Amino acid sequence: MTLSRILRPFAAFGAAALLVLGAAGCDAIGQKGGEPADGTTVKVTKVGAKKPKTDPATEYACTQFFGDPDYVSPEYFQAIAMGASALEIGGTNEYLFQSAAEELRGTFEESTEDVKGAADAVADWIETESAKGKDADTDAFKGALEGLASACAPMSVHATWASGGGEKGKKPAKLVCAELATKPQLFTEYRNGNVFTSNSFKAVGFYGKHVPESDLPKVRNLNDLLQNEIDNVDDEGVKNALIEVQEPFRSVLDGDRDSSGSRKKLDGFGAACEAAGYEGAVDLPAEDPGETGEGAEGGELAGE
Repeated sequence: MTLSRILRPFAAFGAAALLVLGAAGCDAIGQKGGEPADGTTVKVTKVGAKKPKTDPATEYACTQFFGDPDYVSPEYFQAIAMGASALEIGGTNEYLFQSAAEELRGTFEESTEDVKGAADAVADWIETESAKGKDADTDAFKGALEGLASACAPMSVHATWASGGGEKGKKPAKLVCAELATKPQLFTEYRNGNVFTSNSFKAVGFYGKHVPESDLPKVRNLNDLLQNEIDNVDDEGVKNALIEVQEPFRSVLDGDRDSSGSRKKLDGFGAACEAAGYEGAVDLPAEDPGETGEGAEGGELAGE
């Protein structure tokens, strides 16, 4: 997945305020323990607590940014792609990053102040930190994105997981498929804009390779990522397919550094995602694109 396929304009949305309502039942005045003194029966009706209400415009902006419920090219992944692009071309195209920052601010312009402020922090990083190029502080960028995810979490399933929340075994299969198929891996050991499939070929090979010891941290990082998705996904078909995808990673980490590659395993993952309602998770060439990744999804960053 190249950055150019990920990047597209953000959108702006409407506004209002965050409101939480609740109510509870109470005993009749003068009653002891909810019963009248004369022993007669009194029917007490309790009003159940109402679910928190959210500002519709803010909820719309959050779900649009995080891509709920289908997770097809969410703007959140596009923002991460801007971070990866900053490492690659930062300082050479100021207009690109300023435009992306303005569009991101526009998406949340009419949101509640807490969400708007969190979005501004992400936009500020894109606008200013990106100028440092390969020296840009990606840890600060990750923190800003997590802040926005936390602000949107009450309104977005994806934001809940992106902020570090979510209940084990309850992660939507579509979201798992989207993360592995289209999320730039800026925050992995690879620190680039490639998606999982492209980096997996570099880690354990397309149809096989000998994995040098120096690459073991990258293999371990991707294996941990797969294990996290296996533990959390809510679909058995996708879970079983991911266990198969994980096999060459586990084999290398167990000591057999002559990997069988990940190409064939990924076909099963793509089929499982399609069965779960997410199409196009895997669209790979039959021939090995080579160690440079040319011809595969994603692209190398300068200095990688």
